[in-house]
Amino acid sequence: AGGAGGGGRGGLMPPLMFIHGMCSRPLVFETLRQDLEAAGIASVAVTLPHHDAPAGSVPPAGLGTLALADYVAALERDLAE
Repeated sequence: AGGAGGGGRGGLMPPLMFIHGMCSRPLVFETLRQDLEAAGIASVAVTLPHHDAPAGSVPPAGLGTLALADYVAALERDLAE
């Protein structure tokens, strides 16, 4: 996960978590995250399993084998960090 540490607004709220779509990557949230950070709101943008390949590359073979439970487990790991 790539993200800012700590909570927003003086630590009163947990960081927002952004989860990209199937054909996307965390980079799509970069401008929004910068704006939120400027407003004192922390956020993280996670990378779902097998979504770390360069743009335009052939999807990894393992991508087609994942179930919803695999994505949930990955998000739980990111939340624990």
